[in-house]
Amino acid sequence: MTVKELIAERGNLCEICHKRQATEAHHCLYRRDIHVPMLNQKENLQLVCRVCHGDGSADSWKNRVSFWNEQVKRYGYEHMCDWHDRVPYKIKQRFTD
Repeated sequence: MTVKELIAERGNLCEICHKRQATEAHHCLYRRDIHVPMLNQKENLQLVCRVCHGDGSADSWKNRVSFWNEQVKRYGYEHMCDWHDRVPYKIKQRFTD
């Protein structure tokens, strides 16, 4: 999914600060892995501005929790749990290490 597609769906404000224009997609719940294309799906991508992406705000635990809750509102709890269940175990394990 591209930044333009996400902006068309969610609007153009940063999903962290809600002040500046979003210009980038952040892999929020799980970091990008070129071998796992599902991590580039909208369930894992957060629209962010350059400031929030670069200052550490995007990588905080608080942001991940907030993003998960927002995604549940957007797509539904069952959908997000199904998506999460399909994330390969090796990716989940890397996240907890």
